[in-house]
Amino acid sequence: MRTVQISDSLKDVIDRHVAEGIAASEAEFVDEAVRRYVDALADDTDVLIAAANEGIEAIRRGQYVTISGPEDRDAFWQRVWSRTLVLAEDSRVAGTVANEENQVSAHTAG
Repeated sequence: MRTVQISDSLKDVIDRHVAEGIAASEAEFVDEAVRRYVDALADDTDVLIAAANEGIEAIRRGQYVTISGPEDRDAFWQRVWSRTLVLAEDSRVAGTVANEENQVSAHTAG
């Protein structure tokens, strides 16, 4: 068995989870934490690979912008900013509508 040193604050978290029965032992807690960390890293890698593949396919379809100078760069960022504002507004409206629907559902259920 190997020994790993951890901070007192992390030891307190582990001890609390074991005491509350969330984890059967310190070893089980650490094993699960490391497994989740490794899974998260793998998920991050999968997301990056998928994004890269999506970009490559977009280039193959001719869906890209060539920037050949400061004017092109500025125009590109203006389009990005405009699209960002549209998406943010769409998201805000969708959130507002969902929140209103939840309030109506809660009010009619109560």
